[in-house]
Amino acid sequence: MYFEKVNFTDGDLPYNHLLHEVRLVPFHWHEFIEIIMVIEGQLSVHIGKETYELNKEDVIIVPSLVRHSLEGTAGNIVSVIQISSEFINQEMPSYRDKIFVVKPDKVILESGIVKELVQFAVIELKGNLSRIERKINILQLLVTLTELLLIERDSSEIEHLDDLMFKILFYINDNISNQLTLSSLAKQFNFNQSYLSRLFKKNLGVNLSEYIMSYRMQLTCYDLLQTDENISEISLNHGFVSLSSFNDQFKKRYHMTPKQFRIKNSRLEYTDDEIQNRLYNYINLSKNDSLTSLFALVKETNTQMHMEKEMTFVNGVVDMVATNGGSFKKELIQTVGIDRAEDLLDADVRQQLLLAQTDIGIKFIRFHGIFSDELMVYHEDADGEVMFNFRTINRIFDFFVNNHLKPFVEIGFMPKELASEDKTMYFWKANTTMPKDIHKWKKLVSGFIRHVIGRYGIDEVLSWEFEIWNEPDITNFYWHGTQMDYLVFFKDTYHAIKSCHKNLKVSGFSTTSWAITEHDWTDVALEYISKEKLELESFTYHIYPIEWKKNLSDISILPTSRKGLYHYAEPDYIEKMVKNIKDKIQQSDSIKNHRTVVTEWNSFIRFI
Repeated sequence: MYFEKVNFTDGDLPYNHLLHEVRLVPFHWHEFIEIIMVIEGQLSVHIGKETYELNKEDVIIVPSLVRHSLEGTAGNIVSVIQISSEFINQEMPSYRDKIFVVKPDKVILESGIVKELVQFAVIELKGNLSRIERKINILQLLVTLTELLLIERDSSEIEHLDDLMFKILFYINDNISNQLTLSSLAKQFNFNQSYLSRLFKKNLGVNLSEYIMSYRMQLTCYDLLQTDENISEISLNHGFVSLSSFNDQFKKRYHMTPKQFRIKNSRLEYTDDEIQNRLYNYINLSKNDSLTSLFALVKETNTQMHMEKEMTFVNGVVDMVATNGGSFKKELIQTVGIDRAEDLLDADVRQQLLLAQTDIGIKFIRFHGIFSDELMVYHEDADGEVMFNFRTINRIFDFFVNNHLKPFVEIGFMPKELASEDKTMYFWKANTTMPKDIHKWKKLVSGFIRHVIGRYGIDEVLSWEFEIWNEPDITNFYWHGTQMDYLVFFKDTYHAIKSCHKNLKVSGFSTTSWAITEHDWTDVALEYISKEKLELESFTYHIYPIEWKKNLSDISILPTSRKGLYHYAEPDYIEKMVKNIKDKIQQSDSIKNHRTVVTEWNSFIRFI
C-alpha cells in the first residue's frame, strides 16, 4: 500500500477535478477526500474490508486516511473531485469529528448530489471562471455535502487504521519484492504469529497471505497496463519466485495469461477529448429533470442581431428531377438522411458520413429532432421564463461546418415543456403535438436561428436548408391536430425564421407522396401559402415504392398495422411519381423556381 501525495494544480485552489478512464489503481491512501461519480461503465471500489460496485450515476466518497483501491471495466468514465483535508478543516472545524457517507446507497441517490456533481464537472470543463468563482463553487459543493452526507465519525462503518497497522502495511509495500511471510513479519514487529494474524484479519478482513497476494496482483496488473517492461521482470519486481508461479496465480484470478491481459486492456477506450464528449452525452441522455442549473448558464437574451449586408442566394444541390430518358440527375446522391440529431454525436456515425463525403460527394445531412428533449434545448424556470441551451446543438453544427457539410434542418419536434399534449413516438419520445404557447415556440425558433447566425456567420447559414416539421399529413402520428392547425403553425414558424434574415431558405411540407397524389392535402396547403404570400425555397416530400389498395381519404390508418393494405409498386413507380409531382408543382407560384426536393426515399420498403 502506498501513500498518494497530490499537488493541487492551481496554487491556493484547494481541489483537483479529474475526468478520466480508470482501469486499476492499487491499494493506497491519501490526506484528501475523494468524491467519485461514474459517468459510464462500472467501477469496483475497495475500501477497507468492503467492496462497492458502482454503476452509472453512482457516487461514493472516500474519506482521507482510508485504504482503498479502484478497478474499472473497459470504457468506463469517472469524474473525480479531490478536496484538501486541510482546507476542509479550516473551513469546517467540526469536520474533524465527522466523516462523509461512503457507500453509494439510496441516501446519495435521493440527495440530489448527482446533479450538483454534474454541474460542477461542466463548469470545470468550460474553464472560463475566475479563481475566486472556482473557490466559491467548491465551497458551495462542500455545503451541499455537509448538509446531506456528513455523519458522526463513530457511526461510520469505515474503520480507520491505527499507526501500528500503517507501519505494517508500509513495510509490506517497501518490501513487496522480497519473500514476505507471517513468520518474517512477526519477527520484524516483535509479535507472535497468532497475534499478528488476528490483528491483520480484524483490521483488513483478510488474512495476511491473501492480502500480500492480492496486493502483488494489483501491482503487476498496474505495470502490465502502464509500462512496457517484460512480464518476467514485472513478476520478479513484485516478489514472485518464478514466472511459472506468477502465471499460475494470475490465471487463477483473472482467467487469462498476463500477456492476454496486457493485450486486452492496455489501450484506453477514449482519448481526453472523447472522455469530455462522453460527459456531454451523459448530460444529454440523463433522465433527471432538465438540470435547471445547466440551462441557466445559457439563458436566452433579447439581443437582436443586425446584418450589415445582403448575401447572394445559393442554388440548392439536392433537386431530384426526372429526365426524358427516365434517369435522375446526379444531385440525387448529394444528401443523406440520419435518424435523429442525437445520432450525430456518435463518433462512428460521423466517420461514416465523412467516408460518404469522400467517396460519393454528399453535401447535405438531414435529420429529425433538433428540438427534442434528449438535446436539452428548451426549459422554463419556475416563473415560466424561457431558457435555451444550444451547447449540444453547437457540437453537431460545429461538426458540419468544420467538415464543409451542410445541414438540411428539419424544425421539430416539440420540447416536452412546450408541448400541448403528452403524445410521443419512437423510443426517444419525440413529441408531435402543437405548442401550448405559439409565442414561446416562435421565440425558440428565432432564438435558435439567431444563435447559429451569430456562431457561424450569415454567409454560412444562408447556404443551409430549413424545413418545418416532418410528414404532418400523417395525422395522430406525426401531427396531432387538423391540417389547418398545422398550416397556421407553419406560417408562424416560417415568419419566425424569416424574421432573422429574409433570404434564409425555408421549404415545406415534407409530406408523403400519397398526400400529393391520393387526396387534396397538398392542394389545400399550396392554396393556403399562396393566400398568405409565403414563398418556399423548395417543395419537399418523401417517396416510397408502394401503392395502397384503397383510397386514403383518411391517412390516419398509417400509424397502425398496414399489413394487407398495400402492394409493391412497379419498377418505374419512383420515376413516374417524381415526374407527376414535379408537373403539379409547376402550377404553383409559391415555390421558388418550382424546385422539388425528395428528402426521404427508398427503392424498397416493407410495413408490418
